[in-house]
Amino acid sequence: MPIQELFFFAALLLPFGVKLAFFPPHSGLPEAPVEASTEGSMLLSGGLLKLVFFGIFFLMPICGNIFWLTAPFVLATALVGAALTAASSYRQPDLKKVIAYSSVVHMNLALCGYFVFSPVALQGALFLNLSHGIISAGLFSAVGLLQERNSSRSLLELSGLGLSMPS
Repeated sequence: MPIQELFFFAALLLPFGVKLAFFPPHSGLPEAPVEASTEGSMLLSGGLLKLVFFGIFFLMPICGNIFWLTAPFVLATALVGAALTAASSYRQPDLKKVIAYSSVVHMNLALCGYFVFSPVALQGALFLNLSHGIISAGLFSAVGLLQERNSSRSLLELSGLGLSMPS
């Protein structure tokens, strides 16, 4: 294993990992869609994260041997990041934050599918990316509509919404 290949892999995977927030202490990704407008949130989760995943997908043939050697570390980091992010999403009162945190969990699980090296796992990760892009954009759109009509994104203020909204 040449050391240059390892440095090349790390130089490309680390920025991708920061953008995907698969490092457990990195919490910048969930804050960006919360502060952005509805359209910005839809673009961030529906498009930008998918570009990062396709960058990792095209990195696989370039650094094939390193993927095999670093897979246990990446899998462990992604699973710990998914578990910690899922646990922290339970205490979020803001609907946009809940969707943003769940987006990080989905991206970590899709990253696990990339590093399992199974054709079925790779197809599942690609399908998860496609479906996540559509569903998360729709969820951010729905929260934007709720915020427009009720002037709030708080779960506490929107509880019992079915009683006041027409059916």
